[in-house]
Amino acid sequence: MASPYTISAGDLRHRLAIQSYSEARDAVGGITKTWTTAITVWGSVRPMSGNELAIAKQIDERVTHKIVIRHYSSLDTTYRITHDSRTFNIVNILNLQERDKMQVITAIEEGLVG
Repeated sequence: MASPYTISAGDLRHRLAIQSYSEARDAVGGITKTWTTAITVWGSVRPMSGNELAIAKQIDERVTHKIVIRHYSSLDTTYRITHDSRTFNIVNILNLQERDKMQVITAIEEGLVG
């Protein structure tokens, strides 16, 4: 019987860019804001529903999606994730069983919720 804390490689079918934010001063003193891809990974992206959504909304009312990836140690809530033309802002990251194998991310899709 498979553990509820594992995921098969076939479930990680979405190509995801994990991006970090930075600011730099230009020649005239203005600030240029950019997102840079730190790493590209395979993952699972799916909308939350039912009890899962109700629980997630206790953390943040705007949560819309659950993303699962293999563990990426630098990941924190200052990063964002993009998939195709979609952008997801990270709300929470759960390191499953604290084994540094899988991370479950709750996120807000930009443009869906105000």
